[in-house]
Amino acid sequence: VDGELFVPWLKPGSYTLRAYLDRNKNGRFDSGIFLARNQPEPCQYYKEKIQIRANWDLDLAWTNLRW
Repeated sequence: VDGELFVPWLKPGSYTLRAYLDRNKNGRFDSGIFLARNQPEPCQYYKEKIQIRANWDLDLAWTNLRW
């Protein structure tokens, strides 16, 4: 899925990125329920931490997502 993310309130610093596939489309990550045998929604982490700098744009290509 192609997309763009704009986060104006993000402060400068080092961050880890995680993407998840929202299968039930409720807008949040569901970790699953063991006793009900519900699987968690799949998620993947970006290969390295990213650095956010003040007044800079950051373009990333995250091409290795496998759902």
